[in-house]
Amino acid sequence: MSVLSPHGRGRALTLGERQTMDLPKCDFDDPEAVVASFVRAMNAWELEAAGLPKEDRADSWAEVRQKMDSVFAEFCTSEDRPYGRQGAFQSPPEYDPAREEVFRVTLESPKKAFVDTQRRAVLGGGEYRYVLHLCAGRWLIDNLKFKESDGSFSKAIL
Repeated sequence: MSVLSPHGRGRALTLGERQTMDLPKCDFDDPEAVVASFVRAMNAWELEAAGLPKEDRADSWAEVRQKMDSVFAEFCTSEDRPYGRQGAFQSPPEYDPAREEVFRVTLESPKKAFVDTQRRAVLGGGEYRYVLHLCAGRWLIDNLKFKESDGSFSKAIL
């Protein structure tokens, strides 16, 4: 088991200081590393976005969205998402490397892997399954599933 711990970075840049996110380095040969890097990047994005004063969020939405899209472009397949790409302005953040633990990595086929995590949270906690596909030699997240109480998995929004 591993905790998706953040690698020490400096302070988060404010919106306007940079057009794209400073994405964590990632070993795209390792599905677990891809999930860990995605969680760290989304956590940084959420903290930065949630730190904006509420009155500035509407004016900054295009820039906030662009930064989130850069995270998805780096770590996820280009498949259309049924609910679009969602982003939360919540505290605590949905993606938190200190509260999401990998407990199983399964190579389902040579081009498909599952990374199962346990997310500890009051809202949205539980077991999640990241589904990754091997695309052009890189493991990328294709979708996310949530484990229901009956043991089945349902689609979750990335």
